[in-house]
Amino acid sequence: MENIKEIKVVRLEKLSIGEYAQFIKATISLVEKTTPEKIGIKPELLSGLKKQSELLTEIIGQSYISKETKELASIDKERSKLSVFLLSSFKVGRNNADRTKKEASVILYDVCKNYIGVQSLPVRTKTQFISSMINDLNKPENKAHIDTLGLSESLTALETNNKAYQNLSEGRAESQLANTFVSFKEVKKATNNLYKVLTKYAFATNLLTPTEESKSFINLLNKLIEDTHNANKQRLAQAVLSKKGNKLEGGKAGE
Repeated sequence: MENIKEIKVVRLEKLSIGEYAQFIKATISLVEKTTPEKIGIKPELLSGLKKQSELLTEIIGQSYISKETKELASIDKERSKLSVFLLSSFKVGRNNADRTKKEASVILYDVCKNYIGVQSLPVRTKTQFISSMINDLNKPENKAHIDTLGLSESLTALETNNKAYQNLSEGRAESQLANTFVSFKEVKKATNNLYKVLTKYAFATNLLTPTEESKSFINLLNKLIEDTHNANKQRLAQAVLSKKGNKLEGGKAGE
């Protein structure tokens, strides 16, 4: 009697979003290449899994949006620090013993005193106020004073960060309009159920009416599961090594 070919257990809960989405996509590809009918897979089951795969792609896009949010926060923090630094420099510089620098500070403080507190404004208003401040400071008569105080590099950095924030926030707004929020937990639950049903049908078909196609499908699916687990282990191992490396570098820096 021929040995019964089992389908390996895949630890879906261990996979990252990217690994999970890729595994489902590859499974769909295997079903289509084999021909669904030959392994007992009904068209509506396959179409349902395809729909879930599309939703997973959307979720990966949402993860990118989340990264954009973190990047925006980092840029906003930097432009706020630069704004405070420049405004503080003008204020403190009014007491400078160097007459030329003192005069430059007095003039620039008067030009920018309406921008004091800009770092606490709502982000959109902050972008506009910083742009206005930069425009004022870049006017020839004021830029000369910036050069006198040696603050040209800080002003350029502020302009770069403010433009970066504006560009990234506009792109993020477009992404949010184009994508509605999709819950990974809900999509994963539905996808897991469809995958389990699919593998049950494939196993039963190969058990009751085995064909070369059904045997090949199970072999290829098992190979996919094995490759997915290996890739997952490799990713986790690299993450651990990277973490250890960062700790070692931190330790050396503290010495």
